[in-house]
Amino acid sequence: MRNFSFSEDGGKLLIYTNTKRVWRYNTKGDYWVYDIGARTFRQVGKERPASSLMFAKFSPDGSRVAYTSEHNVYVEDLSSGQAKCLTSTNDSRKLINGTFDWVYEEELDCRDGFRWSPIAVISHTGRSMPTRSGIISC
Repeated sequence: MRNFSFSEDGGKLLIYTNTKRVWRYNTKGDYWVYDIGARTFRQVGKERPASSLMFAKFSPDGSRVAYTSEHNVYVEDLSSGQAKCLTSTNDSRKLINGTFDWVYEEELDCRDGFRWSPIAVISHTGRSMPTRSGIISC
């Protein structure tokens, strides 16, 4: 286990493990959710390649987890296990969604390029203005 965080209500634990280095820091890995009340574990992004998830975080209500994988932003519903891709690189190696390239990491100490709000996941595309990646019903 490399790191962990709790949902806002304290009922779930997001566990970060099996990490891989990207530039200078271990920012790729696998994530698991432990539901404290139900005493169950479930892997987040299990359909994605091993150790490919980055910057996973709970939604404000704790029912979903957003993360990046292979330069796209995903939201996974924890009750159904269904993941939805909110962005598309259109097979371009130049487009990076939800994270930053090495210059931002080195010069500005920025790695994580998306945040939850009460109604949406906001992602920075690497351009000067943030854009709304997708509305998620709350």
